[in-house]
Amino acid sequence: MSNRHKTGGAESVPPERKLTGEALNSPAELYRNVLDNMLSGYVYFRVVYEDGRPVDLIHEEVNSAYGKLTGLKTVIGRRVTEVMAGVAGSSPEFLEKLLGVAESGVPVRFDWYFPDQGKWFDNSIYQPGEGFVVSIIDNITDRKLAVQALLENEERFSATINASGVGTWDWDVQTGKVVFNDRWFEIVGYGSQEFSPSDIQTRFDLIHPEDLKQLKVCLEKHFSSESAGYEFECRMRHKNGQWLWVLERGKVLTRNEAGSPLRMLGTLTDISVHKQAEAAMQEREVLFRSLFDSYAAVQIILDPETGGIIDANRAAADFYGWSTDELRQMNIREIDARQLQVEEADPDTIKGVQNKKNICQHRRAGGELRDVEVFRTSIEILNHTFLHNIIHDVTDRLRTEKRLKESEARFRSLFEDHSAAMLVIDLDTGRIVDANQAAASFYGWSRQELGRMFIQEINTLPPEEVKNAMDRGRSLHQNQFRFRHRNADGLVRDVDVYSTRIEIDRKEFLYSIIHDVTDKLQTEEKLKESEGLFRGLFEDHSAVMLILDPETGRMVDANHAAADFYGWSREEFRKMNITDINCASPDFVLSDINKWEKQTHRYVLARHKRADGSIRNVEIFAKKVDIKGRSFIYDVIHDVTDRKRLEALLAIRVNLFEKADTLSVEELLQATLDEIERETGSSIGFSHFIAKDQTTLLLQAFSTNTVNRMCRVQAEGAHHPLNIAGVWAEAVRERRTVIHNDYATLENRRGMPEGHAEVRRELVVPVIRGEQVVAVFGIGNKHVDYDDDDAQWVKAVADQAWDIIEKKIAEDEYRRMEEKLHHSQKMELVGQLASGIAHEINNPLNFVQINLTTQQDYFADFLTLLNGYKYFISKHQDFRPSTGSDLQKLRHMEADLEIDTLVQGMNDIFVESQRGIDRIKKIVEGMRSLSYRHAADDKPLSDINRGVVETLSMARGEYRFCADIETNLEELPPVPCIMDQINQVLLNLIVNSAHAIQSQLRSSNGKISIHTWADRKKVYCSIADDGPGIPEGIRSNIFNPFFTTKAARKGTGLGLSISYDIIVNKHNGTIAVDCPKEGGTVFTFTLPLNINEETPETHEKHP
Repeated sequence: MSNRHKTGGAESVPPERKLTGEALNSPAELYRNVLDNMLSGYVYFRVVYEDGRPVDLIHEEVNSAYGKLTGLKTVIGRRVTEVMAGVAGSSPEFLEKLLGVAESGVPVRFDWYFPDQGKWFDNSIYQPGEGFVVSIIDNITDRKLAVQALLENEERFSATINASGVGTWDWDVQTGKVVFNDRWFEIVGYGSQEFSPSDIQTRFDLIHPEDLKQLKVCLEKHFSSESAGYEFECRMRHKNGQWLWVLERGKVLTRNEAGSPLRMLGTLTDISVHKQAEAAMQEREVLFRSLFDSYAAVQIILDPETGGIIDANRAAADFYGWSTDELRQMNIREIDARQLQVEEADPDTIKGVQNKKNICQHRRAGGELRDVEVFRTSIEILNHTFLHNIIHDVTDRLRTEKRLKESEARFRSLFEDHSAAMLVIDLDTGRIVDANQAAASFYGWSRQELGRMFIQEINTLPPEEVKNAMDRGRSLHQNQFRFRHRNADGLVRDVDVYSTRIEIDRKEFLYSIIHDVTDKLQTEEKLKESEGLFRGLFEDHSAVMLILDPETGRMVDANHAAADFYGWSREEFRKMNITDINCASPDFVLSDINKWEKQTHRYVLARHKRADGSIRNVEIFAKKVDIKGRSFIYDVIHDVTDRKRLEALLAIRVNLFEKADTLSVEELLQATLDEIERETGSSIGFSHFIAKDQTTLLLQAFSTNTVNRMCRVQAEGAHHPLNIAGVWAEAVRERRTVIHNDYATLENRRGMPEGHAEVRRELVVPVIRGEQVVAVFGIGNKHVDYDDDDAQWVKAVADQAWDIIEKKIAEDEYRRMEEKLHHSQKMELVGQLASGIAHEINNPLNFVQINLTTQQDYFADFLTLLNGYKYFISKHQDFRPSTGSDLQKLRHMEADLEIDTLVQGMNDIFVESQRGIDRIKKIVEGMRSLSYRHAADDKPLSDINRGVVETLSMARGEYRFCADIETNLEELPPVPCIMDQINQVLLNLIVNSAHAIQSQLRSSNGKISIHTWADRKKVYCSIADDGPGIPEGIRSNIFNPFFTTKAARKGTGLGLSISYDIIVNKHNGTIAVDCPKEGGTVFTFTLPLNINEETPETHEKHP
């Protein structure tokens, strides 16, 4: 320390001091005047060194204020140790601080207690130059005492709050930081560590958005000094997601010079029970009387205009000692000792009052006065305002509060006696200024020992990091810390330190509350393990689970079961939105999500899309959950596709049963195929009935979409017969369900006819009864692959459809057989009549036949004679002159009479007459055949086209003047039939068409078209005309005997019934009538190529 002037006593004066003296001598008067007029005490010390270290100081200069403040008058030239030795109870701290500045040169400022005067000084020490120290002191005794009183008041307030169970908050309005007590955290369900950041915005986030607006209005009014404080009821979200009703009170504690709030204190009271009771009464008015009478709290209803008691419950009767009837006869003035309820019941202001609270004194029947808390609410009954009062006896509570107020003088002891460890720490040095008994117990040192220690000796962090933490506490950037503190026995504990900066006598300290969280952290660690367990339950649960953002529909998470079910990985799910899997429109899905704003749980049915494109019906059990202060939707999803298909299966069954009486077999099959298509998402559907030979298709039906959009091929014959059919027929040949999901690659598939839709996928299901396949149902072109679920569904529908249709076919066949039997009975009667008529016609017909034969014989003889005469005349025409002239006359007569033509015409007449007689005989034979039910076994092979030509020739007289004939006679195989009977049918139908056209009295000819064709089993013949047609109402009767549409005496009504008998009964064929929309009539009959084959349908139409 060569730069210092060292001395061992007061005799040596450093050169620096001499320089300073010289400097002072020049403006001495000014300098002295400044010192003497200072309010602060001023001392100029010279440092005394020993071995290069400062050991004492000498008073070189003092001002008058110093002597007044300390009472020390003669100090100039005296050492500090000497002066302080004469002061009773003086502390060595003052000398230590002086020597510390002398050695380090670093200024210090500290509070110094001067026991001789009983005063506190604010002492600032600095080094003006090498070897000198200056001390400036100010009396801060009043301020020190005020701060001490404030601390005591705060401690008393804290004790009162803790005893009342009310949550408190301390809001630094400038920084937004808020300090909450433990009760506040208990009310909202959070731990103090979970609530971060601890500021006003985090607190506002818990308040219901609707209430937050009103709360801010109340705050603005209070901040602008419109109210002395504020009291507000609002909803606050608990950690578990529920909304609590709380009563919040607050008041500005300090303001700046401009009146702006700096610090605000408030309380929070859980009033959920009261609010729930009020809501229940409003929502359940119908139960009000029961709740009112049975409610344990005292309730009365008042007329605000008169004070009369309108009603009172049983609890009121029990409390006051009067019966409810007696109370209804009383006035509130007889009960309210202070008349507060009466004075405030102003009818003009009472409307809209909600939950106003008063403390009153009520008189009971025995005269006893009780303190009561009255909650008042205005209610409307029949357009009249009343006051609903809920009254609580608070006598005991008020007495308790009174006792608490009386104990305010003891609040200082709360710091020492508080169970929480508390420390007051010097922010500059880290020295522990004060500690309560709880801190001593926790750390293991006495309070006195702690008072001599530094926080760095307790905190296990390096001193520099402890200093940084205190700096953060000083700047209010942090007021909550997690440290590890060392106890006296060396044990290290985890602690949470809640610190706030306080100022005492213009010096800053850190007021810290220490909580031992060692056990808590161990519990949290266990909770983390538990959270991992529950996370595992979510991820590994077999049920499909999703977590969604209710604002956007974004998928926040999905478990492994969801990934397996939908086919996307969990990572892919987290990039998706619920609209990506919901088959409904995005607008509908997002609008549905918006409903969560007012709901907490829901049950929804939906159709979800999977990664492979398949659609599944799902039911969703959803609940809104809170995770770290945010709301999410937690979905548990069940696949109900099978259940929905069973429901659809039942609906289809009911629908088919209902329609079976009105729809044909083809229409029922089409309705079934439409349902199968819709449920499986297919676009092609077909069904075939299979004959007993397992090779022949008896009936083919197609879905509506197949016919209208997918396939332009006519339904009849759209599929090949089974013996040459392609891959779809494997279902029949192999008696199993077949699925072809890559149809184009199948090797044994057959080509499609022109106009048939392209087949990409197909599913074909056989219906098996006994040992035979009776039908097949097929679908195709689903946009994704068919699977076993589709196969089982189609099989179930096909089986039940077959059962219903089989029953319908049996019932239709039964009706047909009944009709056929009825028709046969009628035909039998007609046959008997026709047999009689034929017998009667046959007798005169025999005479006609005999006479015609005789006439032919006579005419042959006459012709022989005539020819002889002619030969004779030609030989002897010159016999005699007179004879010659006579012969000449005869020759002229022959020429005039055209005797040769006449002879030839007579021969033709005889031929036509014989043909007509033969025809009449055949008709008579046909009438006789009506009396026989079965056709003759002998049916030679005949040419139907030849019969058509012959019949047209025979009927020419009927149609030649009214209709033109158009024929389309395709090449036909020979048909086993009785050709005369078939010709009779053709004749009846052609004549009927001609008569129908004649009935229209046309100016031009109509048209009769005859078309013949054949397939593998039958020969077809249709006779169509463009006449007036047959009304729909009588078509079912036209084959009945004696039924005719012709005018009287124009027809017998037997032609079509005979034709029916010939075709159906004698040839096992069919005959049908159709009247197209454009007009006219078409009769079509069929004849089987195999005479032993039965036709299931009596009437069928040509496609």
